[in-house]
Amino acid sequence: MTVVNMLNETITVPVPDDGRSYFAEESKSITDTEEHPALPHDSDTEFPNNGTPIEPRGIVGKDQRKKVVSPQIASQAHRSVVFLQLKIGDGYGSCSGGIAGPHLVFTAAHCLYNKDAPEKNRWAQDVKVIVGKEGDTQVRTCKIDRKRTVVPKAWYVDHNYDRDWAIIKHDCDLSMNFLGFNRRVITDKDFESGKYYAFISGYPRDKMIENANFFMYEEYGEIEKHPQSPLRFRYRISTDEGQSGSPIWFDGERGPVMIGIHSRGFMNQTEDKYNYGVRLGPGMLAVLHQFMNE
Repeated sequence: MTVVNMLNETITVPVPDDGRSYFAEESKSITDTEEHPALPHDSDTEFPNNGTPIEPRGIVGKDQRKKVVSPQIASQAHRSVVFLQLKIGDGYGSCSGGIAGPHLVFTAAHCLYNKDAPEKNRWAQDVKVIVGKEGDTQVRTCKIDRKRTVVPKAWYVDHNYDRDWAIIKHDCDLSMNFLGFNRRVITDKDFESGKYYAFISGYPRDKMIENANFFMYEEYGEIEKHPQSPLRFRYRISTDEGQSGSPIWFDGERGPVMIGIHSRGFMNQTEDKYNYGVRLGPGMLAVLHQFMNE
């Protein structure tokens, strides 16, 4: 797997033949017969969107996203979702991410790199990883390591949405209270044994209150295999700008299991109302494993 860091240096990481079994935490799948307990939430009141969008997102039918109360002391999964503040050109944007290790976060590649922007603005600047954000409060703010914050070369060169994932390394030690997600690789063959249901949890801009007071929201729904790509999921789970990079996860036997990264929503009203995510795969997990052991 070849990736490019924020210094525009290329890094190649070998992927073992048994990459799936070696790197993935195996947990039971979620089927349509299993129920998940309701999470605390309040109303779905719409707030004004005052931010600069990174990319459009899609609300599918009635907005079913629920607010997560006190994520900093909620479940392990919610403590493992982070808010990303990004300087993009002359303005600021935001994304979401999922903790993958004490110093590592998964997010979407398009949050960090845009090859079509002017050269000096292709990489996001002043990236901050904010843990436990709820409105104007947060637990920690972490600075990133630009040498070990990477996107796949396929995204860097072509903006290939099959590779719309990124790994961020930061300077905080989150090993004590923020355990992160277990991980599992889902293939098309796995869908033959049953349906998959999962949460998408992140920080949408359309729920933001003035002065950049963001709150975590999530929705639970069916995850389907993408009809054209074995590297992506599709789903009718509502998202909005700011939720790019959100973990796609379910509750496993040994804690929350991340299976993908939210990437994009339908772009206009003429498209089929599916949103899309990138599946975790052996390549990205090989990069993660190497960074963990450095």
